[in-house]
Amino acid sequence: LATNTILEKNDTPPLIDGLLRHAEQLFGVNVVTYTLDQHIQGSTPNRRISDPEFHPFLEGQPEIRYFATTKLRNRQRNNFGTMYLFDWKTAQHQIQPEKLQQFADLLAKALEASQLETKPAPQAYVLDPLTNLPRREQFEQQLEHWLVESFDQPKQLAVLFLDLDHFKEINDTWGHQFGDSLLKAVAQRLRDNIRPEDFLTRWGGDEFVIVMPALSDFETVQKIADRLQHVFLKPFELEHQVCVGISIGISLFPKDGQTQESLLRAADIALYHGKQQGKHQNQWFTPQLQKSTEERLELEKELLQAFAEKNFVLYYQPQIDLSSNRICGYEALLRWQHPRLGLITPTAFLPLLQTLGLAAQLDDWVIAQVLQRCAAWRKTESSLQLSVNISAQRFASRDLVTYIENLLVQYGLPSNVLWLELSETALQKHQCDPQIIETLAKLGVGVALDDFGIGASNLEQLQKMGLQRLKIHRQFIQELEQNQTLIKTMLYIAAQFGIEVIAQGVESENQLTWLREHKCQMVQGFLLSEPMVAEAFTKPNRAIVVPKPNRAIVLET
Repeated sequence: LATNTILEKNDTPPLIDGLLRHAEQLFGVNVVTYTLDQHIQGSTPNRRISDPEFHPFLEGQPEIRYFATTKLRNRQRNNFGTMYLFDWKTAQHQIQPEKLQQFADLLAKALEASQLETKPAPQAYVLDPLTNLPRREQFEQQLEHWLVESFDQPKQLAVLFLDLDHFKEINDTWGHQFGDSLLKAVAQRLRDNIRPEDFLTRWGGDEFVIVMPALSDFETVQKIADRLQHVFLKPFELEHQVCVGISIGISLFPKDGQTQESLLRAADIALYHGKQQGKHQNQWFTPQLQKSTEERLELEKELLQAFAEKNFVLYYQPQIDLSSNRICGYEALLRWQHPRLGLITPTAFLPLLQTLGLAAQLDDWVIAQVLQRCAAWRKTESSLQLSVNISAQRFASRDLVTYIENLLVQYGLPSNVLWLELSETALQKHQCDPQIIETLAKLGVGVALDDFGIGASNLEQLQKMGLQRLKIHRQFIQELEQNQTLIKTMLYIAAQFGIEVIAQGVESENQLTWLREHKCQMVQGFLLSEPMVAEAFTKPNRAIVVPKPNRAIVLET
């Protein structure tokens, strides 16, 4: 071992001189530099120096606590290490150990970066072949360099993580060659609208990262981010004219992180949150986003376990035929039986399930459970129908009809027992094929549009698609006084096109009376029955006692 060899100042890589001075000024510690030969060259960077192999360096220096080490190469390409020891005893004030360790980590990375800077890389290694932007390796070296410099200068730094909105749909529509052309144009537009000193790289796929160094304030970051959002409103004139928006996640040094990894992670978290909120926006990182991400990851883990074990339960809410005052069907409502949080409604977990690509599989499980329940009920109630909410992804799949046909045969059921409910938002977003609705109709399976009124569909379009039923969104019923004209129009036009109507969210006798007077065929809501497990309904097709003024509804059980 080359023990206790202290390097002179001019032997220390220039890139870390500022860091060493910063440590002496900020922490009031002595920094001693040692070189080590190959005996410990494989040591893991940033280990505590309590390991026995470092004891020769510590004799007579019991107060030295932390170190940083990295690998260098000399002209003969032999590996050597450099270790920086911090003399705690001479500190002028209380030092937080994690802060000193963080500083040591930066020293190790700075030393490695300083060596890499002197080694030119071939052009093919540096540039992304598609966009001609620096590749990730060079980006990481440059960012590390700026982080080190920031310790010795009162400058701040920002990391912007960018993702193209709806790029997959564009790629699927026009092909990968067109997608590549678009990525080239995007890269050029980004180049043209950032500062000369900013560093832009293609991170991968349709993701880009910008580093903005030497900032005196963060207003500049906001201006650049806003400018990028504005310029991306302009269409790209390629083989096809196309508009593509961007979502941007932003993290700041040193507020949101002091290492490359923490800054990129913070920007990525902000980007994810921004896309969840509607895309085409700038999202700054906050500690609350970090907490939300941790909660989401925990929920994701628990959801995957629940999916594997099928820890879900179905509740059923009656649908009432107002002409007979009897239950004509039930809507099956999915709940996650969480061991810690109790029953969780689909709005809290279905988006995550769709992200994981498992929504369609869960749809199949729900359909099978509902048809099994229907078979049990129809032994005594032959006219009962059940409806199931289904995701747009499953609705559009080729084998849906075959899957339902097989289940109907398995449980000995006629096809008209089942209604599939598709949300208006899903119908618009995924543009479901009317041919699928027609095929299901020929089979006898009904298709209903759920939550009608919150989207931009009109009844004529729905009639052309072959939808046989629509369910008015509960919000319109709950605000009946303001929406009477709109609801009357819905009921009138639906009747002209032969489309059945169910009013959801009926919670008062006044609402029920008004809907009856205006010829709404069916209703459901808490006034008549809250959702319950199947076993709670001893008479699935029982009569409903119609309320009179000042008297609550009574349900037989």
